Amino acid sequence: MNSRRKYRTSVEKPVPLLKAKQDWAKYHCLHYLFAEAAGGDPYLLKHIKEAIDQSIAEEPEMDDTVEAFAETAMRLSQNQPFKQSSYGLFHLKLEGQPFDPLFVRQELVRGLKSVAGYDSALLLITGLRESITCGKPFTRKQQERHEEARGYIDALASQFTTANAELSILYV
Repeated sequence: MNSRRKYRTSVEKPVPLLKAKQDWAKYHCLHYLFAEAAGGDPYLLKHIKEAIDQSIAEEPEMDDTVEAFAETAMRLSQNQPFKQSSYGLFHLKLEGQPFDPLFVRQELVRGLKSVAGYDSALLLITGLRESITCGKPFTRKQQERHEEARGYIDALASQFTTANAELSILYV
């Protein structure tokens, strides 16, 4: 008796890199906002993500961006009956402009002031790499500038955040 079995494997198309980064950022946001509710369960977080994605898709005036997702997730997390603390969100968009430390400082201070009253806050930073490269290929020198810019943002965030505040910084 021949015990050979034929297995069919499904070949999935590779997910574009930008989509994968956005999904990762969405899951990070969900894990941050729903840690108490989900208890670290990735299956539950997946269902929450799918529900929020569907909600955004049904709203014609909402764009399918990480920012819209994070704002919707934050609104949903505010309605949790078991919520013991408050969450703030600030999105710093750096796309479409060259990196300017003075602009970043001004916007970061403004954003940190807006989330100052919350127990926990998420600082979402998008487009840092693009603002450093300005559309050019990513070189070693630009990698060094990127690391310096992240260090600058981290230092500013720690400087303008109180000692008892919980701040998470997410670079997308």
